[in-house]
Amino acid sequence: MKKRIIQKLFKCAVIFLLVGWSTMLLADSPLVLNESSGEIPLGLHLELLEDPEKQWSIEDVISAEFSSKFAPSKVEIPNFVFSKSAWWARFQLENPAAETQERLLEIPLPFMKSIDLFVLHENGEIESISSGHRFPFAQRPLLDRNFILPLKLRPNSQTMVYLRVYADHRLILPLILLNKAEFDNKTKLDVYSFGFYYGALGMMLIFNLFVFVMLRDIAHLYYSLFLLARGFLFFSLNGFAFMLLWPESPWLHSISPVLISCVIFYFSLQVTQSFLETIRFTPILHRLMNLTKIASVLFAILILFNFSQVLIPLAFLLAVLCNFLMIFGSVEYILRGYRPALLFLIARFFSLISFTILVLSALDIIPVVLEIIKLLQFSSLLEFIFILLAFVQRMRFIHIEKDLALDEVLSSQKHASKLEKEMKVNTTQSQELLARFAEYMKDTQRWMSKQNPDQQELRQALVELHQLSLNCWEESSGKSKLDLVQESRQWSANLDQRTGTWRMRVFDQYLSLATLPRNPRWRSVVQTANYVLDQCPAEFSKRKELKDKIDNIIQDFQ
Repeated sequence: MKKRIIQKLFKCAVIFLLVGWSTMLLADSPLVLNESSGEIPLGLHLELLEDPEKQWSIEDVISAEFSSKFAPSKVEIPNFVFSKSAWWARFQLENPAAETQERLLEIPLPFMKSIDLFVLHENGEIESISSGHRFPFAQRPLLDRNFILPLKLRPNSQTMVYLRVYADHRLILPLILLNKAEFDNKTKLDVYSFGFYYGALGMMLIFNLFVFVMLRDIAHLYYSLFLLARGFLFFSLNGFAFMLLWPESPWLHSISPVLISCVIFYFSLQVTQSFLETIRFTPILHRLMNLTKIASVLFAILILFNFSQVLIPLAFLLAVLCNFLMIFGSVEYILRGYRPALLFLIARFFSLISFTILVLSALDIIPVVLEIIKLLQFSSLLEFIFILLAFVQRMRFIHIEKDLALDEVLSSQKHASKLEKEMKVNTTQSQELLARFAEYMKDTQRWMSKQNPDQQELRQALVELHQLSLNCWEESSGKSKLDLVQESRQWSANLDQRTGTWRMRVFDQYLSLATLPRNPRWRSVVQTANYVLDQCPAEFSKRKELKDKIDNIIQDFQ
């Protein structure tokens, strides 16, 4: 019994000497606190020490041997890119007041696997607190989405604080010292900012679900699921998911951002496929997106059953591939004249900016800022707004197509009704129509009966006449092919709503022997040529050539 007491006394004496020694080494630069001291970033007040094997104890690092190995921090937020080491940080606080001061040490990150706080008082006493997302949420010293560690500074004293931290992947160490009033103010601002974001997200989600129910447009359902997944991602990154949804599952908390990202990849590609109708117009791109969606599902399954930090860079690569496919598809459709794709591309641009900022900060290429998650949330709101505008323009485009189709149907019905009335009122006209039809059938039979070696020559002559008519028209009048089709009234022209161009498919068939119909409408070709002949000036050089070809065609088909 006496031996144990002697050992404990000796150990306390050693710790007291070590604490006194380490305190003396940093006694020249304590951070003096008073009642007016508000929020204080500690980055430039820190000294750092790397523990590669993660095996040093507090007794080791407070010794004189280790004390000299600490190096001053040169940045406000220390960033250890993909570090696998544990890191020690220390700083010294001075309370000149005659009463105890309470402070809160905040690590504004929801993800930090291991946090060990050691407070060394002047009398050699050591207080310790352990936290991190390896523990259930209820075991945190203060129940907050971030890690909050309480500090009690004794009157008229200097206190050395040591902090040991370890993360599964990239480790950043934003340390903030603040009082209770400043902490309450930050909490209120967080409530307002997060409330605004999730409120806006909820409104967009309800709107898209409403549009889906009303219009049965599957693209809005996929976009609603995308919004829900994106909201869950930020809910997890901000620490709310661990606090409210799965507080007893640290494992699910650690994998949730990567897992939810895979879901986002899947639905973002699904939205792109539905919005751009890739299965109709770009089948190759559609298949590439399907393969990427399958990769996202397999990646999510792999994360659930065997999560490893090696998978995080692969998740970044998958994100790069998804963004590339979506941007490429948008550019492709913009070049085709599909205007809603432009707004969709702008939305993807905001998403790309967010992703680039995240990657660059993760690689320590740009400085880490504490508000990066809020910045990403703001850019995502801009993305949502532009996608919403793209959907609105898409609906307008669909309605225009439907209206044009309806107008065409109504026009056809009116035309048919007019013809019916004319046929009932004027028997002569009806007989003329029947005679024309009979004549057309007779000409068709005559053409089909010409099964001789000269048939190919006749077809070639018909094509040449059609080509010559178009050339004479363009040279003599200066007008276009569309003008000839509309003015001659022998052919039809249709407006392609997607590309904004006129299609004259039947007219163009007669310009080539390869596309000439088996039973050509030779009278339409002749009448078109006669119309061009009538419009040509008398001095036009090709007028005689055109008339001769017309006469030859008529003679061949008589």
